Amino acid sequence: MASLDRSPHTHQINLWIALTQFEPTFTATLGELGYECDVIEDQFYITDADGAQIIHPDVILTNINTDHSLVIDCKSSSLDREQLIRYLALNDHEEQLVVQDVIDGISAGEISTEVTLSSFDDLTDQGVPTDIAVVHFDQDPYSGLAIWNPEPQEFSHPPTADLFPINVEPGEPLPTGYYPFDIYEADKEAMVSSILNSIISLAMKQGEYSFEEILDQAHPYWDKIGSDKQAELLERTERIHAELLDAGLDEYVEKIAGTSGQEWGQISATMQAIQARTDYYVDRALDRLPQSRLDSDAWQSSTGSEDDEENPV
Repeated sequence: MASLDRSPHTHQINLWIALTQFEPTFTATLGELGYECDVIEDQFYITDADGAQIIHPDVILTNINTDHSLVIDCKSSSLDREQLIRYLALNDHEEQLVVQDVIDGISAGEISTEVTLSSFDDLTDQGVPTDIAVVHFDQDPYSGLAIWNPEPQEFSHPPTADLFPINVEPGEPLPTGYYPFDIYEADKEAMVSSILNSIISLAMKQGEYSFEEILDQAHPYWDKIGSDKQAELLERTERIHAELLDAGLDEYVEKIAGTSGQEWGQISATMQAIQARTDYYVDRALDRLPQSRLDSDAWQSSTGSEDDEENPV
């Protein structure tokens, strides 16, 4: 089975969350300034003379010590001009982040924001307006990862600007534990593996579990994700759960349900059997799952409403 990989978009979200921590392999982090991850893939609206416009950032990091938020969009190598125009409208309507309960801990009259684009590709020749910051994740197998803020797209917030560039020790892998998977095709194997591990852990600890509990354990920042993306992840979790049980995992789940590890002598053979067949379960589920780029209806499980996220499995 191939090593677990993620899409560049998922890698970027992991890096932004990691920057709010105190990663020992990073030369500095936004966490040292007080930034925390507020929101992942949520949305809010701005209404102005041009009408109502939807803003859909990938990540929002906020420093409540300075009342400053970074509204971040993780990009590939190309930009959507109309999207940039929508983001620029935020400059005159920053209070909407507070008014619409996207972030809290800051008053509507005090908040300041910076729209930020990030990419593993060079965006400096894309004509990005100078009042939008750009962060480049520059990964090199020999010199490690450099996180820098190129001219003329530096941060206007001095404490934030002064922190860059940030370097990561060579040989260190990109962090993947904060945001382990998304709905992209490249993340599918990581999604199945994470959900399998959560099922086994929850079955042992408490016997019954819900799909929300599976994701809450598999996704450390689950509570920060917008409701639309949560619904998509739940839909895929239900389908993956059905495929794993159908592959034979159900009989082992029944044997370990509610044991809480206290009867290890009795369940060790079962756990060893699960471990020995992990690759089979993952590969079997992957073979039966639709491509992630297809309409989400293709992911709906045939189990019906009895296994929805509100009911225990």
